[in-house]
Amino acid sequence: MKKILVVDDNPDMRRLVHETLKKSYDLKLVGTGKECLFEVQSFSPDLIILDIMLPDMDGYNIASELKLKEKSKSIPIIMLSAKVGSSSRSIGYKLGAINYVEKPFEPYELLVIVDGVFSNLNNERGEVISLEDLHIDLSRQEVKVEGSVISLTTSEFKILMTLAQNQGEVVKRNKMLELIKFEGHEVNERIVDTHISTIRKKIKRSELSIKSVYSEGYRLVKKAS
Repeated sequence: MKKILVVDDNPDMRRLVHETLKKSYDLKLVGTGKECLFEVQSFSPDLIILDIMLPDMDGYNIASELKLKEKSKSIPIIMLSAKVGSSSRSIGYKLGAINYVEKPFEPYELLVIVDGVFSNLNNERGEVISLEDLHIDLSRQEVKVEGSVISLTTSEFKILMTLAQNQGEVVKRNKMLELIKFEGHEVNERIVDTHISTIRKKIKRSELSIKSVYSEGYRLVKKAS
């Protein structure tokens, strides 16, 4: 699970971000710049959500310091601030922020942005998940079984990718709902079940199969020999 360091001095804002992202990510929440710099070393986050206005030092200075250090210079930063206007955004981007979210914001707006950051990072790295005879190319959004390409919709791809990333572990239905709820159609558990049924048919030749876990969700496992 990807790790995110959330830096904001407002407890209510930290709770909001936590509730928005906790189902999908491993979170560490702190309220000062000093704590941020410490946790970057000990927690080793994959992403930092950084408020600009902090009690001990501002987010701009923190971003500058992080970019100077070998361990933290490549960590993506999302600036989160009540400051509005192009000048604040420009400063943030010049300091290496990859996105800038103005408060107040819709929780799912933040979730979409965070998911997009990790999706883009995976694409840049050309990550491929290989399990038995199943190969998932994240950059191409391509799935192969026994070397043959399997055609999947965007929602089906997201579900199968998540199952593969958590092989053997139960992926809950509500997690899958979060994955596909931005695809422009109504989502409910029945739609998830429909997607799972379709994916099963498309990968039926694979050595892997999707098993139902009653009242919980699904998991990807190797077929019994």
